[in-house]
Amino acid sequence: YKRYGKSECSRHSITLKQIKQIVLMSIQRNAALSSEGKDRFIKHMLSASSSKKSAELSALKKEAEKLTARKLALAKIFQSLYEDKALGKLSEEAYSELSGNVERERTEIQERLKRISEQLGKSQQLTENAEKFAELIRRYTDITELSEELVHLLIEKIVVHERDCVTKTMRVEIYYRFIGKVD
Repeated sequence: YKRYGKSECSRHSITLKQIKQIVLMSIQRNAALSSEGKDRFIKHMLSASSSKKSAELSALKKEAEKLTARKLALAKIFQSLYEDKALGKLSEEAYSELSGNVERERTEIQERLKRISEQLGKSQQLTENAEKFAELIRRYTDITELSEELVHLLIEKIVVHERDCVTKTMRVEIYYRFIGKVD
């Protein structure tokens, strides 16, 4: 707002006291949830990121299984083609064309499996980060005052949105380290 004026951003602000209270309540809530049960808290954090993602991950795992099965089938097909060529049942031209098709499909499958593996690895990283955060925040179940060190340890950033004209409220988003925004 200071840099670009009213044309780029609306003027909105919040007091330090209000921000501290919001952050403290959020940390206390997450710490209490974490102390109730680590697995349940992790599941809550991961589901907060999206239940849609879990459906996507399930679909990716199924696709990986199908692709792996197809890759094994292609290996058998390739072996059969080679045997047919060696026994003279298949001409050189037919063998070259068919083996080229099999090799192309196998390469495509390997590339797709690699991309799926990377996506599943990112999901695993999210779970590991959620576990780290659950362990970290569990230590702060009894906090009553917010310190600068605690904020730097737990929070990546805080976003204050513009005041809603209808409800006269401001939305504040807290992005925690390791896991991002938790609703």
